[in-house]
Amino acid sequence: LGLCTARACASAAAPAVAASSSNADAGQPAGWSQQVPATSSISPTGFQADLVQTPSLSRPIDEPPACAAFRFLVPSAIGPALAAIGELPLPAEEKRRRAEVVLRGCSMSPFEEHRRIANRVRADLNKVDPDVSLETLLFDASNDALDVGLQGEEELRELVVKVPVPLEALMIASLDVPGALALSKITPMDVLHVDPEQSPSGMPHVAHSFLGVLGWKRGPMYRHKEYVRVHKEEREHFPWVIEHVRQLAQDFWKQYHNHHEKNGKTAGNLSMQMDAFLTIVVDKLFTLALMEQLPELARRQRLLDTAGCVHSRWRFVREFGSVPPRLEAVAVAFGIDWRRREPNVQVDLPLRLWTSRHLWTRRRNLDLMEKYLPTVDALGDMALATPLRHRPWVSFLADMHSHEDVLLRPWYFKVRPEEPIRHVLWSSEFIRELSTYTSEALQAADHIAGAGVGRAAAGPEGGSTRETMAVLCVGSGSSRLQLYLGHILSRLLPGWDVRVVSMVPAKESKRDARLFDEETTAFSWPSADLSQPPLARDDLTLWEALRLYRPRLVLCTAMPPRVDWSKHFRESRSVLEYLLIGPTDSDRSGDANLTWGRAAAWRNKGQAPRSPDYVRDGFMRRNLPQLSALVLGTDDLSGRVGANAVTSFRRLMQPKLTGAPDRIAIEDASGGPRLKKMNRCG
Repeated sequence: LGLCTARACASAAAPAVAASSSNADAGQPAGWSQQVPATSSISPTGFQADLVQTPSLSRPIDEPPACAAFRFLVPSAIGPALAAIGELPLPAEEKRRRAEVVLRGCSMSPFEEHRRIANRVRADLNKVDPDVSLETLLFDASNDALDVGLQGEEELRELVVKVPVPLEALMIASLDVPGALALSKITPMDVLHVDPEQSPSGMPHVAHSFLGVLGWKRGPMYRHKEYVRVHKEEREHFPWVIEHVRQLAQDFWKQYHNHHEKNGKTAGNLSMQMDAFLTIVVDKLFTLALMEQLPELARRQRLLDTAGCVHSRWRFVREFGSVPPRLEAVAVAFGIDWRRREPNVQVDLPLRLWTSRHLWTRRRNLDLMEKYLPTVDALGDMALATPLRHRPWVSFLADMHSHEDVLLRPWYFKVRPEEPIRHVLWSSEFIRELSTYTSEALQAADHIAGAGVGRAAAGPEGGSTRETMAVLCVGSGSSRLQLYLGHILSRLLPGWDVRVVSMVPAKESKRDARLFDEETTAFSWPSADLSQPPLARDDLTLWEALRLYRPRLVLCTAMPPRVDWSKHFRESRSVLEYLLIGPTDSDRSGDANLTWGRAAAWRNKGQAPRSPDYVRDGFMRRNLPQLSALVLGTDDLSGRVGANAVTSFRRLMQPKLTGAPDRIAIEDASGGPRLKKMNRCG
């Protein structure tokens, strides 16, 4: 019933996207309707049944504010939206809230100037200045955004020449009318353009020389070997240019390596040059194919955004803003059905998968064969296989975890600024199973570490002492997870002193290391008010938090891409187990090699290490399918559920022999537990 209703609502609400501009003309910001559709109150259990009795959806319904940030990724919508918010007769607090949604989308704009405007306006909104009114601040930001939008075509030409290809930025620009017009004017030679005088940062000399030859007016892209002029229609036809570049790359490399080999270059140096050359050429070929397929990808993205029911999303945001939602409500509102989870969903980009299979495994010789360059058909398939996202769903998760969304942005320094922060939905089903697993893990940790760690233990004079069992929640949504786990664990483990702490690590330390040798009093029970989750701590580095709280269990959600936090978890001797929630076995969450033990780029012929880092540190990996079946995140969408999972890494303990001491873990000089190297009885 829910799926049929979702399809019916999606088809009825499809004109809503096109109608958002009419609201802006009427003095309302795009993405909002001042009159919220009148609906009856519903309960989570009766979500689908109540949806059948909803009013008619004949009139267009805009996205709720929590799901509307994606509309302000495009530059042309930022300026009018800020101006419209300033004109609305709303309280100042409501204007600030709506402006924050616009700025959240503006901060992921493909244009650097827009991102600077978002950061500046956000800083101005946070400080109170009696001399500057809120309306003046919004109007000034609107004018700045409009001025930047006039320079969009020039900046798009700068985007298409970047390596690696800024995929998210080009997708965002293609969904904007001015951006789509500017992209339609981009030619293959714009993609292959380089400054002949100066090599871009990170581009090797061989790749810069090859691209310079391609852009030369008397080069092979303008004249054939027989000096027959190349027609302009051929030079602006993307498939023809792709095939031509594939042939020219092989000829150029053969001449380049013969010349430098005669001048004394070693085979090892030339092999590294060839790896870099192949990386740049394959990326350029993929960019050419992507530019050819961008209109089709934009069409698919617009169709994907209509999945689910806009009318139901209003109810979803209102009913589940403070409590964990049910997964059946997600299926109706966003069209993402957890029951259709697919095994082994690839979260890596198609280009990276092709590179790892064909280039990382190649023999280290100096022969550039045709199989090392993807064909036109393969490039087209990779471009069309580019993973898309359900943008209202992504916007809702970013709004739900807005505190961590801002704190995690500095950790995304290894990817493009348009990359959205990854989040996970804490559904009621997932929280229930995760709480049960956490309670069992704490009981196991108490058994391993010895009696009296989590429970009240008998003191030396017959009294009782209570030691703390800490659970550390790190990353996206950690504040809500602290709130939910704190309440549930207090009921699952009565009499235990369990403390749940949430944090987003700071990149630099702000404290004196000597303070961590003192006993901490930073623990606090979460508030009993479900409408106000505690804010995650952001004033501690990960090393400081692990030493301060000494957790037995760590729950890490959506680790930043190509950043490894798990090393600190394993180095902390108090941690007996840590769970990683989010994409697995890729650079999308953590480091593929350091975190997950996958193959490192261009090393060991693309083979994974025999002993990953977590194995050498004494941990064992175990997938948790029962929990993974209930987790939904940013990369999940209708027809592609399964991009997120839950993985456990548990410390391997020494076996305890008969007659051995009861406690295996003892305290070291710094106060943290450590393992004995050998049992006395052994």
